[in-house]
Amino acid sequence: MTLVHPPTVDLFGPAAVPDADRRRFRRVRLDRPVKLRCADDTASQRAECVDASAGGVLLRLQSHQRLEPGQRLRVGIPADRNTGLLLADDLVEATVVRCLSHGDAHYLAAAFDVPVFLADAG
Repeated sequence: MTLVHPPTVDLFGPAAVPDADRRRFRRVRLDRPVKLRCADDTASQRAECVDASAGGVLLRLQSHQRLEPGQRLRVGIPADRNTGLLLADDLVEATVVRCLSHGDAHYLAAAFDVPVFLADAG
């Protein structure tokens, strides 16, 4: 797995991780299609995962509709790129943290309600 924000290295060896990068969970690059469903919409959308951690996900979404912070989502990330069908039980609850837009492309950061490694614990 590749860290998205690895510690920097300077002339004197590895530097400390910057204070701004105090994540609870290690983030990894994850290039994969994602199923996305807004809480107020019954239709699902397709998005691409950029990176993910147990606590959240960064998605790239092509849409005319911009999602706003605080908006509720259900997100489904398949186990591998070739998995085409995700059931409703495979989707996890999340909240939009931020959305950066460039034309019709939106980069959406969402935090999972329950870390994904605990989601099946009951």
